[in-house]
Amino acid sequence: LLEFKLGGVEFNRYRDIKHVKALLVDNSDIQITLEILRDLSNQMRERGKMLREAGVSNIKEYNQKYPNEHLPQILFVADECHELFNMQGRGSRIVKQEIQTIITKIAKEGRSQGVHLLLATQTLAGAEISNEILNNITDHYLLKCSIADSEKMVRDSSRITANQQVGQVFYHHTESQYQFQSTYMPKDQLDKTIQDIVSKTSDVPSNGQFYFSGAQIFNVDASVIESVGSKQGNNPVAVLGCGISLEQESLAITLKKDFS
Repeated sequence: LLEFKLGGVEFNRYRDIKHVKALLVDNSDIQITLEILRDLSNQMRERGKMLREAGVSNIKEYNQKYPNEHLPQILFVADECHELFNMQGRGSRIVKQEIQTIITKIAKEGRSQGVHLLLATQTLAGAEISNEILNNITDHYLLKCSIADSEKMVRDSSRITANQQVGQVFYHHTESQYQFQSTYMPKDQLDKTIQDIVSKTSDVPSNGQFYFSGAQIFNVDASVIESVGSKQGNNPVAVLGCGISLEQESLAITLKKDFS
């Protein structure tokens, strides 16, 4: 779950849900977004190998063939997703290009491997979304929005979306399209739903959640101390914490015996 609104006011409430693998509620460091997407890209690479070795073409066939090794669906959710495609904003253009490359890969290949994108935004202003991504979006949910944004997502859709009332949604798929009234969930109902999920999964192991809210803290636990102690020789060791990654592995560097 990635939220690019300041403070992460929408997604922060999902922190205690165990199947949330990564939760980003601060967009001050674009590198964090890239690391989360790199982790997804690595998982897709591994899943691709597993499908090939199993002689199947998609995750559904794999799970039918190996019911005891069930692969779960993975959902990448980004709110205010236009930040992912803003090439002029903060951060290196090289990093942003890699982000777009991975998102394109997920859009084109992800469904067969059980990896999906859910992208939401109020505006596409400043967003440079490639046709490769746009052409691979299967389901559009358009609320009342600007004519330019509506037409960018679905051709000739603005004649419908421009006249929609608050909460009305124009759904478009390659095989069908229709309008419906969306449902608003009040905060107390949402909080209860989250608590029900937390309670229902109390006996289920966690995904080992990676949480980023503007700073990353690495805890020096027993495994880190053991890792430091096992370094060869009696040279001093600098423990620098961890690299920015979902694995959260400690990084230790042995210092040479010299005047520095």
